[in-house]
Amino acid sequence: MSVLKLVKLLYLTDRTALLKWGRPLTFDTYFSLPQGPILSATLDKINEPVAPEGPSYWHTVISERSGNHVRLLGPDALPNTELSPAEEKLLDRIWDEFGAMSGWDLRDYSHGLPEWQDPEGSRRPIDLRDILMSEGFSRNTALEIKRTMEAESAFADRYGA
Repeated sequence: MSVLKLVKLLYLTDRTALLKWGRPLTFDTYFSLPQGPILSATLDKINEPVAPEGPSYWHTVISERSGNHVRLLGPDALPNTELSPAEEKLLDRIWDEFGAMSGWDLRDYSHGLPEWQDPEGSRRPIDLRDILMSEGFSRNTALEIKRTMEAESAFADRYGA
């Protein structure tokens, strides 16, 4: 799959989870890039070469980038214990809705999302609150969701959860 398509599908999945459940799947950081919104750490993993001491978890599931493409490393590479049935259903829904689109079509679609702002050749952070409020959440609810996510992230960082 092209990296552009993968990154857009993952962003749309995270965005949809945030709007549906008040929490994304990845807890990644979002940025507007010239090619549209992205999950920052995820794109970093895609672009990271396999380390000489052996592959990271990412590279046991997804191939090292080859040009503009990556691939799943076989049918048994992706463990099915990491995602809940609801998350798997969401991934299927995103694939059903957007999977037939090319990376460039998804790029164009993502440029129409209200949180994307042209970074003029650079990058701009996307605040979760902007996504939530653009889809009808109140400022207070958006702030509460963001604070809850920050607290969960801090807890996970501290206690390895």
